Amino acid sequence: MRDHEKRDVSVRAVALFGVALLASAVVIHVAVWLLLSLFQRPSFGPIQVPRREGVQRDAGFPDVRRIRQDEERLLSTYDWVDGETGVVRIPIERAMDLLVERGWPLRQNTED
Repeated sequence: MRDHEKRDVSVRAVALFGVALLASAVVIHVAVWLLLSLFQRPSFGPIQVPRREGVQRDAGFPDVRRIRQDEERLLSTYDWVDGETGVVRIPIERAMDLLVERGWPLRQNTED
């Protein structure tokens, strides 16, 4: 049969552990606060992104609408990409139909 503990837990050790835990929590919170305040500055570091004036001024977002219209035009119209090499842009729907008809183009095996 085992005997019981002869002495109590060291109050000093528990108190020192608590103080160290509290001190580390304070240091961590101060470090995080400093980092967040540093990152919230408008010009952080050597890289500065120029601000574009007049973008998204009104609630209707005309720039987003214009960008989407341009993208839709690119995806739904025919146009020359490079007239010298004969590269053209075709509507996305037509491209998908061609892929269904012809399948994916296969790469030629080029061994040296």
